[in-house]
This record gives sequence, C-alpha cells and structure tokens, in this order.
Amino acid sequence: MQRSISPTTSLSSLACAAVLLTCCIAPAQPCTPVWSAFPSPPDGLNGIPEALLIHEDDGGGPAPQADASVSAEPGAVLSVLTADCGPVALVAPGVVAAVHAGWRGVAAGVLEAAVAEVRRRTSGPVRAVLGPCIHAECYEFSAADLDPIAERLGPGVAGTTAGGQLALDLPRAVHLALAGAGVTDVTDVDVCTACSGDHFSHRRDGCTGLQTMLVAAR
Repeated sequence: MQRSISPTTSLSSLACAAVLLTCCIAPAQPCTPVWSAFPSPPDGLNGIPEALLIHEDDGGGPAPQADASVSAEPGAVLSVLTADCGPVALVAPGVVAAVHAGWRGVAAGVLEAAVAEVRRRTSGPVRAVLGPCIHAECYEFSAADLDPIAERLGPGVAGTTAGGQLALDLPRAVHLALAGAGVTDVTDVDVCTACSGDHFSHRRDGCTGLQTMLVAAR
C-alpha cells in the first residue's frame, strides 16, 4: 500500500542550530512542501546497510551512497531516508550530520564514526535526535545476527517481540552506541514505524515508501 505525504510527525528546535523535521513520502513522490521550508534543497543520503561510509557534504549533488553525511556549510540541509532503520540527526555548534542507523551500520560503528567526524569539525557539545524507527516488539531477530551487536554494545540491545520471540531493540542500540561515543543528550521521538499507521515499514509491508528526516543548520 502506498501513502502520500502524511502530516509532520516531529518538529523540534535544537539549541546549537538545527531544525528537525520528519515526513512520509510515497515512492517517486517529491516532498516539495517540506523542502520549501528550508534555506536550501537537502543533501540526501541513501543508506548502505552493508557498509560504513561517511559523506562530507559539498553543498548539494546526487544523493550519496553512504550511511552518514556531515556538513559544516552554513545553511546546509541534510536528509536521510528510512523505512524501519533509525534516522539520527547530530547537532553541534557549526556542524550537522544525518545518519542512517540500520542494524548493520550500528554493528559496524556508524554512529561512533559520525560523532567522531562531527567532533573533528567542532569542539562544542554534540546533541542527537532519533526519529521514528522499528521497535523491539515488531523486530524479530536471529541470535546469529543479534550476537555481534550485543558483543559491541552489551546485552541491553536484546529484546522480545510482542509474541515473545528474540528481537533487536534498535532504539536501545542507538542510545548505547551514542553513549559510547560520549553523546548523552539524546531526544527520542519514540515512534515505532511498524506500529504506526502514519509511517512506512519495510518489516510490516514489504515493498513500501520511505520516511525522510531533515536536519538544517541555521
């Protein structure tokens, strides 16, 4: 099932200079009403769940094939597309980042790497926002895939589904990875994409649309 643009799910004003917005878009449908609210078109990010790549924004261009995008450009707008994975915005004085935090990226250390890239560009405090993503109650996971994540981040990443099966607690994994990188100021919108009728979910629907998270320097 495809859905058109849905109402905004989160709009947060962050100190240190960013505005965060999430919306839902159906496949091949532009999100022009959202883009127009920002000072420049967003530099999009297409996550590569099997790889750990950091993209440095050069002021526009095609969506990079990477798991994180970092920019210190004034007025930069970064975006990340997800349909269950965790969209994470990082904000620090003069620097913003957008991170695609899927389970493979989290296991590979994409969040820690993105925080390190932000800190390479600023000495100020780093804050984070986790947007809508799948929660443990809907995210059955095999022990073979869960074990490497638990080895890196601890047993707290393990959860159970609503039916009692082993699950990955992706929001918990994101929080633990950020804490390990020294980021403890984290805002979590606490929305499960698989439970929410206002969001797309690959785990729930199979072929589906995407959410986009935008983070804009201001």
